Amino acid sequence: MIEISVIIKMRKEGFVLYYPLQLPYILDSDFDEYVDYKEEIIPELSDFVICIWQMKPKTRIDKIVKDIVMVDGCTELVISYKSKNVNFAAPSLNKTAYAETTDTQGEYIGIKFKPGAFTQLTGHSVEILENNYLDLSEVDAGFNKKKLLGLTFDETKQLWLITC
Repeated sequence: MIEISVIIKMRKEGFVLYYPLQLPYILDSDFDEYVDYKEEIIPELSDFVICIWQMKPKTRIDKIVKDIVMVDGCTELVISYKSKNVNFAAPSLNKTAYAETTDTQGEYIGIKFKPGAFTQLTGHSVEILENNYLDLSEVDAGFNKKKLLGLTFDETKQLWLITC
C-alpha cells in the first residue's frame, strides 16, 4: 500500500487540509484483483480521525500481495480478524517508506488518526509505537477484544461514533 500526502483535497464535506491518499490497488495489480479496499471519512470523528478503512478478500484465492507504505505521520488502530489482533501502529520515524505483505484472505479494519491524536486520546507518547505494535489492551485495560472482533465494519463505525 502506498500513501501520498495530499495537502488540499476537495471532498463533498468541504476542504480537507491533510489527507494521506492510499493507492495499493494502483501499484500492485494483484492487490486490486484479490483485495477490496475502501475508506470512509466520518465527519463526526474529524477532530481526531482522518478515515476508517477496510480491506477484505474479493475472492477465495489465498495469495500474498505487496503492501508498500509511505510514512505519513499517522497512527492507526488496526483490527485483524484473521489473526484476532487489535493493535496501534505508527510509522517508522527513520524511514520514508517500507514494504509489508498482506494475506488476501485477511480481513482488516483500520482507524487512521490525525497526527498527534494518539497522544491526545491515550495520554501516551507515540514514541512507544515506533517500529512496534501496541495491543489496545495495553492502553485500555478494560478493552473487550472479543466484542470488537465480532463487529462488522458498519458496527465498528457506530461504536466509534458512540465512543467519541
